[in-house]
Amino acid sequence: MIRRLSLIASGGTDGVIVTNTVLQALGVPASDVRGGYAANGNFVGLGAFDAVITINIDQPYTYTEPVPVYDGHNVTCDATGAVEHEIDEVLGGGGSGSTLNYVSQFGTDNPDSVFTFYRGALDLYRYSAPETPSFSTSETSGAYLSVDGGVTEIVGFNNFSQGDYGDFGPNIDSCAGGGFGGPADLIQDAFTCNNETEEKFTPASPEYAMLASIGYDPTAVPEASTWLMLLVGFGGLGFAGYRRVGEPDACRDCKPETLALPLPPCAGLDPNGAWPSLFRWPRVRC
Repeated sequence: MIRRLSLIASGGTDGVIVTNTVLQALGVPASDVRGGYAANGNFVGLGAFDAVITINIDQPYTYTEPVPVYDGHNVTCDATGAVEHEIDEVLGGGGSGSTLNYVSQFGTDNPDSVFTFYRGALDLYRYSAPETPSFSTSETSGAYLSVDGGVTEIVGFNNFSQGDYGDFGPNIDSCAGGGFGGPADLIQDAFTCNNETEEKFTPASPEYAMLASIGYDPTAVPEASTWLMLLVGFGGLGFAGYRRVGEPDACRDCKPETLALPLPPCAGLDPNGAWPSLFRWPRVRC
């Protein structure tokens, strides 16, 4: 997977840049690719943790599934699905698997951002048609995940700059609380609708194929409930609840005027802080 991309033009031609967790999955000793986070979630360069997932306790999360049906007022978001989403990113999937968020901000091959000279691991599997790799930030690119040269579309990629380009899309499902999300309540959706219980991770999940494509054996990846026990059970190391200052009570109150599409109430409610050590892109958050 890690190779030069000499046949792909328009930036990102210097090779592939991946998270330390992907390198570990490919057999590099963890001691050679240490994480960058301290237990409190601060990025310190060389830390004890590959990532730290923190939960914003001001947002309307629930750990009870199924999530209650929307009654017009009870905006609620699936906490388990949100944590699973961030675990995927810690492992190098989702937004951590693409450098396109940097490209959309800085352009290609920009000395101000080293990431614009490289592709992410998932960018190797981003296609717009059979045998047609895609590395575009255009909202009409129609990019999708494929592991057979673009012949088979596993799931679409998000192509709205308000979310991670390595997350899933298109975001065309109408949400009960307003805005759009989708598709199909997937764990790695870029935008998640309110009051919907996200899918379970199984061998049929597109997230399974995503992790396998970048070097993992997904059958060996613990489920979110197991991760929560590991992270919280040992004194809360690597997992923290915190309160952010000066934020709205619900994400539905936070819709920047510059957005290209109406965001659903749970857009941007990903637990803050799950940035693997090599990737820290901006996200839409409330």
